[in-house]
Amino acid sequence: MSLLRKYKISKMLNKPLTGVDLEIIEFIQSWFSDLRIVNLEDYKYSILLFKDNKFFLCYHKHENYLMIRFDEFWEVLNSKYFFEDSDIKKLLKVLIIDFLKIQIDNIKDSIVIYTSPLLIEDDYLQQKEKQK
Repeated sequence: MSLLRKYKISKMLNKPLTGVDLEIIEFIQSWFSDLRIVNLEDYKYSILLFKDNKFFLCYHKHENYLMIRFDEFWEVLNSKYFFEDSDIKKLLKVLIIDFLKIQIDNIKDSIVIYTSPLLIEDDYLQQKEKQK
């Protein structure tokens, strides 16, 4: 049974996951907790989410796609937990709605792995400095 199915069933039955399944969900929750929405001038039509001054994900409202950090997140799901890209995408859609309460309608397979988070992080830090 897939992790996504186990996760949904555990929520419905109010029974916690165990073992590696619990470890994976806790890893994901650690990224999804304490996220901050950041508004940047160059990303007016996007919802940018940061954790500890690090870019995590971006939802482009008009173009209707999601961009997510590769290093430290996607890469860990791939290499440590052996998730296929398609499984990560399916899981993310559910978890974004559950954890972030953001309704992402109509995102089909439009989840992009973002490998250069420093660009967005630099923009964020520059804007933060201007505001001081």
